[in-house]
Amino acid sequence: MNAIARFAVKYPVTVLMMVLGIALLGFISFGKLGTDLFPDLNTPKIYIELKAGEKPPEEIEKNYVDQIESLSMRQSDVVRSHQCRGEVLQ
Repeated sequence: MNAIARFAVKYPVTVLMMVLGIALLGFISFGKLGTDLFPDLNTPKIYIELKAGEKPPEEIEKNYVDQIESLSMRQSDVVRSHQCRGEVLQ
């Protein structure tokens, strides 16, 4: 550690040039970094909850869910449509 400090005091211009060279290489590397390495933070989602009272699940799926799912898949940029059945506890 003492040798590094002595070198830095004896040759300050050399140390400054090395630091600026490392900073320049970092800046150039950051500029070449592709944007595909960053995660996609824009993932819009929509959740639809149907409350149908005492109707059986088959009727709800036939009358509502299938229509909503087919309409959502017709939209542009829709990648996946998923349905989940189950009771929501309140």
